[in-house]
Amino acid sequence: MTQVITGRVYKLVNEQDPTQFYIGSTIKPLQCRLSCHRHRAAHINPTSMSKSRRAGRRNKLYLQMSESPFTIELLEEVACASLTELRQIEQSYLNRLTPPLNVNRAFSTDTETRLTKAIADARWAQANQNKYCCNSCGYRTYHKSNWRKHELSTKHCRTLIVNA
Repeated sequence: MTQVITGRVYKLVNEQDPTQFYIGSTIKPLQCRLSCHRHRAAHINPTSMSKSRRAGRRNKLYLQMSESPFTIELLEEVACASLTELRQIEQSYLNRLTPPLNVNRAFSTDTETRLTKAIADARWAQANQNKYCCNSCGYRTYHKSNWRKHELSTKHCRTLIVNA
């Protein structure tokens, strides 16, 4: 028997600029969830933003929360069989309202995840296509460890001898 959970989809709105808002979901009471967001905003470390793009993007909401007040609004309270179901409902709100402070998707199908990864891999490969390129034999790789193996390979050594 599956246990039914009560989930809430909420909207955090910047009081000074209502066009800046965030959509989230929780199984906690809304005031408790708002308190968690405020705690994170109060303890944000702006220097951590430069350490990784992901941390910087994730801090977008918290940086705004540390500078101006936010209110929380209940968009929908739903009975769900799982957190995955709640995230699917949250994602439908994200698709409809396109909140500027949300960076990550709440839910992705396996197909969407694979497609997103393939696009990211293709962009990375395009940007790094000549990262490790052997001028002697034309070997290319994106990984430093493979490059070192190539330098020691028989194929590479033979090419160096022939070209010498």
